[in-house]
Amino acid sequence: MKTKLDNLHFSDNHAFSYNDIPIKFLISPREPGKSTSLTMRMWRLFNSGKTTLVIRRYIADITKKYIDSFAEIVEKFTGNKIKLAYSESDRKSGICDVFVNGKLWFTIVALNAKMNRIKSCVTKKLGLVFFDEFIANTFAKEKYIDGEAIAFKEIYSTFNRESDSKPVPCVFCGNPYSVYNPYFFMYGVDLKRIAYLMKEPDHTSTWVHPQRKCLVQVIKLKPQLREKILKDNPFYAFDDSYTKYALSGFALNDTDIILVPKQPKGFRLDYLFKYDEKELGVFVGRDNDKNINYWLGWVNLGHNKKVYCFDFKNFLNKTKLVNDDDKDRFIPLKRSIAYRAVAYQDVSIYYFIQEVYKKL
Repeated sequence: MKTKLDNLHFSDNHAFSYNDIPIKFLISPREPGKSTSLTMRMWRLFNSGKTTLVIRRYIADITKKYIDSFAEIVEKFTGNKIKLAYSESDRKSGICDVFVNGKLWFTIVALNAKMNRIKSCVTKKLGLVFFDEFIANTFAKEKYIDGEAIAFKEIYSTFNRESDSKPVPCVFCGNPYSVYNPYFFMYGVDLKRIAYLMKEPDHTSTWVHPQRKCLVQVIKLKPQLREKILKDNPFYAFDDSYTKYALSGFALNDTDIILVPKQPKGFRLDYLFKYDEKELGVFVGRDNDKNINYWLGWVNLGHNKKVYCFDFKNFLNKTKLVNDDDKDRFIPLKRSIAYRAVAYQDVSIYYFIQEVYKKL
């Protein structure tokens, strides 16, 4: 039996009305229906002769149940039986073409699959890139892949370059496990603004980057949909991700981070880390009230301190590539991080340090 689409669930039409902004982030708890909206868009693209690139983080995320869920959604809202065809060996390799009636509907790839094989899947008929569950729930021990955002950017650039339609829209869908993720960091998302929008009750909002590099849509459950869900199931347990924001101002994974927006009195700049176009200052001092030995914050002004970097892309004039001889210098900072004796100017710095911690 065919189910009609309603105006209670989420529609991605507003996000796609920004034709000049290909990078779109959609954040919501599980109930509003963002996966349904994106799947039906994928189906419409398929019927117009275009394919979709679906991205997951790990090969283990590409389960048979996950792939089959796309057909189940289309069947529910079209009333038509959809028979998918794909190779089990391809699925287990992390790069899998999914066909309907002999035509390619979508290709699903894992970021930890072999990059050269991923790039071999390029198509000129690409209509959409869809990254599902892009925010890792580190509270549940999920982890980002080393250099993940850069790897994604390389994949997107390759597929976009070969596509007949440019730029290819790219949609990131995720739950609000953390206000930080490496993609927000890479595209310069205003984390404070997004955290504020997440605390707004019952109101879906859109933030647009000042230079229109990306947009972030913070999706809320409509009160009418909440009533309908409870009417159908009085014992339904709603996703409380936004409730955690409303209570604390931080997402699920961000509640134990010591945030100090301004450089504490008595802390001095010791050295810096280079990350893309930014320089992160490591300030040393002592605050007995907060029990911190270090404060980490972005540095924009001129300085004469040593700047360390961790890869060759940041190995420029006035920077030093970290090697084993340097690591003794980082022992006090590493120990302080382990004992939570470090404060951060903003939450993005905390997660950046978590990524480089094992390299210190």
